[in-house]
Amino acid sequence: MIRAAQGGDLVCLQTIARHVLTTPELQTLEVLKMALSHLSDSKAVEAMQTITPRSRAASLKEHADSAMRVLADFPFIAGEDEQQASLIRGSTLVTENWPGIFKWMNFFVEYYTDLYSEGSDMRRMFLEIIASALFYIAQGKTTRPMVSATPGIMKLATPLWLSEHPHSDDEQTIYHIPVCSAAFHHILIAATPAMLDEIVTITGGDVDGVAYLALLRLRKALTKHTLPDPRQIHVFAGVLDELTTYDKSPLAMIHAILPKGSVKLATRALLRLSVVPLLDDEDSFLAMSALLRYLSNIIDAGEGVKNLCVAIREGLLQATVNICSSFDLLDRDARELLLTLIGSGIPSYFFYHSVLLAAESEMLKFETEEDRARIEQSPIRDSWYQLKNLMAKRRLIRSRYKDDHGVPVTITGPRRLPCAYCWRSAQRDTLKKCRGCLITFYCSKECQAAGWKNGHKTECELNKDDWSKKKLAREDRIVLNYTVLRDVACHPLHLRQLAAQNFPGVPLAKLGCSIDYTRMPEVYGVFDLESEAGELLEGSVTYSIPAGERCMKFQLVTKSWLWEESEKTRAEAKSTSNRHHNHSDDTAPVISVAHVDMDTMMVTFQ
Repeated sequence: MIRAAQGGDLVCLQTIARHVLTTPELQTLEVLKMALSHLSDSKAVEAMQTITPRSRAASLKEHADSAMRVLADFPFIAGEDEQQASLIRGSTLVTENWPGIFKWMNFFVEYYTDLYSEGSDMRRMFLEIIASALFYIAQGKTTRPMVSATPGIMKLATPLWLSEHPHSDDEQTIYHIPVCSAAFHHILIAATPAMLDEIVTITGGDVDGVAYLALLRLRKALTKHTLPDPRQIHVFAGVLDELTTYDKSPLAMIHAILPKGSVKLATRALLRLSVVPLLDDEDSFLAMSALLRYLSNIIDAGEGVKNLCVAIREGLLQATVNICSSFDLLDRDARELLLTLIGSGIPSYFFYHSVLLAAESEMLKFETEEDRARIEQSPIRDSWYQLKNLMAKRRLIRSRYKDDHGVPVTITGPRRLPCAYCWRSAQRDTLKKCRGCLITFYCSKECQAAGWKNGHKTECELNKDDWSKKKLAREDRIVLNYTVLRDVACHPLHLRQLAAQNFPGVPLAKLGCSIDYTRMPEVYGVFDLESEAGELLEGSVTYSIPAGERCMKFQLVTKSWLWEESEKTRAEAKSTSNRHHNHSDDTAPVISVAHVDMDTMMVTFQ
């Protein structure tokens, strides 16, 4: 029968296509070679002529149709475990015949799209066959780069992905997974930024439509069953992961996905899957890994504080505890992302009162012996306790601030801002404000023109639409200033060592301090006041905090000489260390904020 199909017997070829998936005797390289012989490049070119009944082009089309069905169901076209000889030979055969396969796929997509009306079952069935063949080829480690590098591949994969109906029931599809999305996902894995841009072009710039469809499919997969199918979650979350990856996806695409409840949806999906132990279920931990990558992409995007609060309240920490016992089954990237998120991602936002409150409320749920045991025996143990310790530290500082300062503090001092191009600091009323975003300032027309060419042209609209909304709550800002001064005061030796190492011979009075809170633990630095455009005052402290996609940078100026105040308050801190012996290095000195002029500027987003 195989030989007859090779020779052109259509009935034999159709019989093989119907039974190849369920008949091991047909799952051979000989059958694969036979199918590929009907999908050659030369036959595809010949079939692209006008098809008329009983013409050779019509015959080639019928044979290629059945051969494509063989590829759609063939068990080892390509695979993840390509150490097997059959997989290697199968991948080699597919690679050699890929130009013809690709031409036939494009031919059939156009043919069946024109033949059947949109939404019809026949059209969907034929397109799923093509997508299944594309999926099996694109998932192979050796074949995926070849497929993704093919010119025009996005023009094939994107319409297939768009054609997949999000409302269709499992019984209405001939495959166990959403093959159109699966093929699209595997091509996106190896896609370049230019290929992601091509999706926007193919869809006519409708990034909102793409975002809506991608999120709708994940949402439907969650609500369709009591327990979601991890295979579907893996595919849909995988597509969203690739569409929100910052180093290759267009910002317009990411910003279209963000406001549509993406953080809440991803967190709920993660929590739903985490309820069931992963054990050795490969589909479950692949889905969990895809969700973690996707969630990591979007938590810091846009308004990071709001996103993080939503994730925490929707059960991010609960899902983390649930995953503890199966942590090692996640892929390496997902494990690292989860450890980073728990150990530094969330804690770096504890300057924000809303994040601190959300985390404190959730952490109260994990005080049972069972939860403690799970955490203690898990690789997340150190990251978890790092989160708890910093949460307690920030809470202590807030309570001390309220004890010391029961009345509102008047923030005084000159309004000084840096030029967004040369960073020269000057009085705000002497700077030129960008008329587009209204939050970027320049010291001269020359700097404004240079800044525009240096990247502000592309950032201006985004600043106007999104980042200009990021304002630090008054209480957060005042307590943050208090925290900064306390941290500077607790590290005089380290700061003096940095001064001696980086600025030998420079008087301390001419040096300022910096703290980068976007890194965990925070990073301290020392800078020359004169080298910073010669405009900063003695006692200047600059610090950065996370704010979603970028960070916010602030400056404050102490009335008394910074280095003297640091030594004095450090001594005061030591005198109270006996009351807090478990946190001796973290004990907050008593700092009178009324003795500090706070320059309340929000510098620039970096």
